[in-house]
Amino acid sequence: MSMDRAVDVLIVDDSSVARSIIERALSLGRLHVSNVYQASNGKEGLEVLRAKKVDLVITDVNMPVMTGLQMVEAMSSSPALRNMPIIIVSSNPSGEMPRSARVRALCKPFTPETLVRLVKEVIETA
Repeated sequence: MSMDRAVDVLIVDDSSVARSIIERALSLGRLHVSNVYQASNGKEGLEVLRAKKVDLVITDVNMPVMTGLQMVEAMSSSPALRNMPIIIVSSNPSGEMPRSARVRALCKPFTPETLVRLVKEVIETA
């Protein structure tokens, strides 16, 4: 996948403020983002993934109902979602993170520039 075409992004976080910060960073980073979808937990995130075409998931780890790690695990068992690139945002990225070429970690707090750089890397290598 290349940043030459617009990408659709799903942001999953139980904090609406955190989702807004990530969306704003993507906007300020002049990325070619067509649609930004939002969900407040992993279960809602999976529902969005089943209903919409998404190119990249950015998810928090600790959320009610279904955590980000549980969502990533569910995605891994789905043929339609198992190869989707994922950025996991965590205050403890050395914790129980899935080890995969498609899953990258971003440590909180982060700068908009760091997020944009990682999104570009993930999209370019997907």
